[in-house]
Amino acid sequence: MTPLEFDENTLDPVIRGRINAWVEDIFAAIGYDPSVILTEKFLRIASTKAKKDIIHFMSGALIFFLESIHINISEEKAHLYAEFILGEVRKNLEGLKLEKF
Repeated sequence: MTPLEFDENTLDPVIRGRINAWVEDIFAAIGYDPSVILTEKFLRIASTKAKKDIIHFMSGALIFFLESIHINISEEKAHLYAEFILGEVRKNLEGLKLEKF
């Protein structure tokens, strides 16, 4: 099968849905049982130089997923999507009502 180039405008709705589910999965894994300590620690880590490592990991996972279904995406575009995904996760976590003890 010849790989396709990633194009967000013509992306199959099933694949788009899986990427959206991935974002929801990340949020669910971190925010399932929102503890102040865990959530605040993640937000702190995602705001430091470790943010670069998180984005690198997420973009690599996105590249791997798309390549496994024969879609090529540039590292630069995957990086931009990973930044967006991390931003959405952070925004959702910051919106949680956490009980402080």
